[in-house]
Amino acid sequence: MKVNKLILKFKIPFAIVSAVLNIIILIIPIISIKGIVNGNIALLWYNLSYYGKELKVPFYDSIILKSIPLLASSIFLLIMSIIYARKKVKTTNIRSLFIASILIQIISMTTPIPLINYSIREAFTYLKVDYNFVTSGGQVFLGSSSITILTFAQFLLIPSIVCTILLAGIVLSEEIFEREKEVETKKIVLEEPIIARALEKENE
Repeated sequence: MKVNKLILKFKIPFAIVSAVLNIIILIIPIISIKGIVNGNIALLWYNLSYYGKELKVPFYDSIILKSIPLLASSIFLLIMSIIYARKKVKTTNIRSLFIASILIQIISMTTPIPLINYSIREAFTYLKVDYNFVTSGGQVFLGSSSITILTFAQFLLIPSIVCTILLAGIVLSEEIFEREKEVETKKIVLEEPIIARALEKENE
């Protein structure tokens, strides 16, 4: 498989890609609002205005607070993945780091999904306004706002896609670990006779 060979060649675990993806999920806009309420909403920030004045929404402030630990875990996952890839720790510790990074990967990939759902629901409930109505004197148009769920958010709301990413990360990372372990075992087997001969010469 070409993707797997490429990852193995550069010793980059799939978890690195996942960590970067997690960070992107948190910082890019998921909702765009245009009209009398205007702006963009992401999990880590939002910028909304109402008739040109800055609009503060307590609900989205709470979403930001909930997303900060996810950002921290994603950064931790990225660091651990780099350590794993560059093998800056003993082999016995790599396995523990691998397991920890996979657990964080699962948490970081699944937790933003309900936050995205809540954000979309609140946006349609409170931010989509339509001040157009009909009176005895005719139709009155005071403005409205339209909400667009951006493509990336729609992509993340498909469970099968998220599950595929998670499974691919686990399978590829596990295979990388096993391949590296196999290479190390072969090195040990090849080095043992050389060490044995060197010891024999010293004893002579």
